[in-house]
Amino acid sequence: MTSWPGIAQTSSEYTFLRDLRKVYPQILSGKGNYLTTKDGREVFDACSGAAVSCLGVANQRVIEAIHKQLKSGTPYLASSFWANDVVEDLSKELIQGTNNQMGRVYLTGSGSEAMEAAIKLSRQYFYEQDPKTPRVNFIARKNSYHGNTLGACCRERVVHV
Repeated sequence: MTSWPGIAQTSSEYTFLRDLRKVYPQILSGKGNYLTTKDGREVFDACSGAAVSCLGVANQRVIEAIHKQLKSGTPYLASSFWANDVVEDLSKELIQGTNNQMGRVYLTGSGSEAMEAAIKLSRQYFYEQDPKTPRVNFIARKNSYHGNTLGACCRERVVHV
């Protein structure tokens, strides 16, 4: 392992983690609400998964659905280039979950992509109404996480509340 001054020494030699001075626990497995670390500790997982993948830990229904999709030969096909029954079913369920207040769904692979798409979509909407629109500001909560993309992190015209 390479030694770098001021950087924590972990087994994450090749992974660029969020905080270079922090030693992160290594997770080996999980069951129910608990994760098991490499050194044998059990950690209660209060958020049911990292970031946007709130799938829980060792959820058998989720594991079976993922396995079925992997066996289909198309492990991931939510894009703007192809149609797919699984994607269509999910989109329909999401729309019905809003009592049909939404008309269409745009799926992304991460929260960062979702934020970037929302910024672009809202800008495009008002631009289509009036190319000289003065509506160029975005409202964001101060010190909140909005993703890793430049657009989501560093809006020039963000009004913090």
